[in-house]
Amino acid sequence: MLTLKVRGVASLDIVDRYIHPPSHMKRNLDFYLNYNSSMFDWFINSFCKVQFLCYQGEPNWLGIIVLLIPGGMLFLILCAILILLPGAIKFSIEQKLLSRQEEKKRKKAQLEKLSKKQKLFSTLSSIFFVLFSIGILVILLLFMG
Repeated sequence: MLTLKVRGVASLDIVDRYIHPPSHMKRNLDFYLNYNSSMFDWFINSFCKVQFLCYQGEPNWLGIIVLLIPGGMLFLILCAILILLPGAIKFSIEQKLLSRQEEKKRKKAQLEKLSKKQKLFSTLSSIFFVLFSIGILVILLLFMG
């Protein structure tokens, strides 16, 4: 045991403080391990109610096969999801970006085809719409306030 003495300060026991975990951590770990053990025991006991899958409370070769096939399928499905999902998300994002770029190109080409009067009308109509929307909001705020 290593004890550190500093002049004017009580001794500090380094072993108890820094090497041994606090008691609440040990209690939590014990609870977690016991809980998992009891859950596994409950599962095996429930599984062994089918008598031809177990022998003396333990799964036999057929029981192990029955446990591994659904577990393996679940594992494969989970792996497939984790492997394929990022690619699907990336593909979806790329498609959305491409569609936005195509939409911008289409609008730009459409504006280039318009005459000067049509361009002016298009610009003024969008400005009028924005001003109209702001006006409606101001009127609503005046009536509510």
